[in-house]
Amino acid sequence: MAQFIIGSLDIEKDWDAYVKGFDGLNLARYIEIYQNAITKE
Repeated sequence: MAQFIIGSLDIEKDWDAYVKGFDGLNLARYIEIYQNAITKE
C-alpha cells in the first residue's frame, strides 16, 4: 500500500493487481476464521 502512497504504483493501473494479490494469501479464509473467533466469545 505504501507504494501507492509514495507514487511508485499508479492507483488506476495497478490497484486491481494489488487487490488480486490478496487472493493468493487466502484472505477470505482468514477473515472467516477471525469472524468465527469473534462471534464465539
